[in-house]
Amino acid sequence: MSSKDQNFSDISNIKVRLNIPRLIGFIIAYGIFGVAVFMFFRSYVCFLFLTVFILIPFISVYMLKSMLKHISIRLFASEAETSVGSDLGIGIIVKNSSYFTSLCCKCYLNIKNVYYGDEASQIFTIPLIARSDNKNPLYCKVNTCGIIETVFEKCEIYDVLGFVRAQIITGQTVSTTVLPIPQTLEDIQKLGILAGFTDNEDETQKGNEYSDTSNIREYIPGDRIKDIHWKLSAKRGELLVREHIKSCENKLVLWIDPSPRKKFCEQILALSFSVVSYCLKENALVRLMWCDQTSNLYDITINSQSDLIKAYESMYRSKKSAAVSDLRALLLMNNYNMKTILRVGYNGSEVELTPYEI
Repeated sequence: MSSKDQNFSDISNIKVRLNIPRLIGFIIAYGIFGVAVFMFFRSYVCFLFLTVFILIPFISVYMLKSMLKHISIRLFASEAETSVGSDLGIGIIVKNSSYFTSLCCKCYLNIKNVYYGDEASQIFTIPLIARSDNKNPLYCKVNTCGIIETVFEKCEIYDVLGFVRAQIITGQTVSTTVLPIPQTLEDIQKLGILAGFTDNEDETQKGNEYSDTSNIREYIPGDRIKDIHWKLSAKRGELLVREHIKSCENKLVLWIDPSPRKKFCEQILALSFSVVSYCLKENALVRLMWCDQTSNLYDITINSQSDLIKAYESMYRSKKSAAVSDLRALLLMNNYNMKTILRVGYNGSEVELTPYEI
């Protein structure tokens, strides 16, 4: 995944900074060299040479100004989605269509794992070759889950002699979602998943089989009499029935309790990802639930791989919290009425999958 090209043709948005020490050094060296040469040779050729030599800094600055109008720069990431243990490429693509060269272009990157809050800075120092495209990748191995967000904060482009630098604030951002690697579940874990399904299905057989009305349709022989919408049927002169959505049938409720320790949190994410992947393979729906630091409750139904990826992206961007102390009270407070959920969390000695009675 890559960001959009950014062109620097708008010179008004560029801050120019002088390299004062180098400029002073040039003036002193020029004065000493010029006086010595002119006093020794005393010719008009030397005077002409010295006149041209004093123009060199101005020529260098002009070349930089012209080059900035023909440069485009882009931040890129090699993958939009990857898994733990994979190599990820992050870097800068620079296109210089001018006939001038800069020997030094510094690009400042900030790389952050949104889920854990870890971040690091990286500086690319690259040359800008005339009439060329440069792709400058940085390869790293991804060892933890989360969203790797890379921000291209600014770049500094120097003229050939280093007298001035143009500083450009870019603000480009690319993100890569890092997912766990699915594990092979043990038989006892599969039994726990089965128990989670069975208990919630039992709940739907006690008069709560349906929870919501999704549509009104014509009566079909075999429909239940109590589902007939009598008022609307009398108004339209035909039998109409309410079509409902089943609330819990063939659906697993999976609660994720993260750990404050990164090692165990990685195991929890990997185990929950494996459970959901297993359920998708068995054509079973899963409700993935968790809570953030501000007690906001997240509830996402997953019935495809794309839903699973979106759910984990949402989890990574929510503020990670420690395990909930009273899960039953939290669910009842948010009007959740279910019999059993399957909890993935750390129990004090290891990460485990446990059916949890509400």
